[in-house]
Amino acid sequence: MKTKFTFLTLFLLLVIACKSYKPFTNKKDKKTNVALIKKKINLSTKEYDVLKKNDSALYAISNAIKGNVKSSLIERRIDSFVLKSYTQGEFLVILQLDSLFPNQKNPFELDRRKNAKHIGFNDLSKFKKFMTEGGLERKIDTLLGMKQKVKDSTKKKQN
Repeated sequence: MKTKFTFLTLFLLLVIACKSYKPFTNKKDKKTNVALIKKKINLSTKEYDVLKKNDSALYAISNAIKGNVKSSLIERRIDSFVLKSYTQGEFLVILQLDSLFPNQKNPFELDRRKNAKHIGFNDLSKFKKFMTEGGLERKIDTLLGMKQKVKDSTKKKQN
């Protein structure tokens, strides 16, 4: 009985004492990604203090850097997050969108106006499907009932 209690106590102490580095795999991975962030992005001390407490944000920023997102865009997103213009969830999603579509001419923006017109998505998979199937132009064409017919220009007209 004493041995079971001892093992149980040691196990609980071990679980409580171990730090979790989710979504990073380990402490070394976290350190290398933080070093990458410091190298690529100019962070103020206030921004760094806010971000170092948030592993999810650090992970999203490192993925955005690895996804070839412009550093100026990432810095703008971080500024908005630190100034509480974005919630944590919005910040993570917008960075993920920037990582998925790094070559967008006009980056994604959040519009909180009540009269703003937008297309709603419940999850990211529906958004990916929408973008791969032609995006907004195709959706508008199908809503208006316009079908684009491809004409064969090599075919000669028959009299």
